Amino acid sequence: MKYLMIMLLALFTGLERGERTRTVYAGAGKAN
Repeated sequence: MKYLMIMLLALFTGLERGERTRTVYAGAGKAN
């Protein structure tokens, strides 16, 4: 699960940097 999260985070960060990344991080934090 952790690997999947890291992969998704890396993907999102690569595609879009900024608010999107923050949203993803917030979502990951809530998921954990």
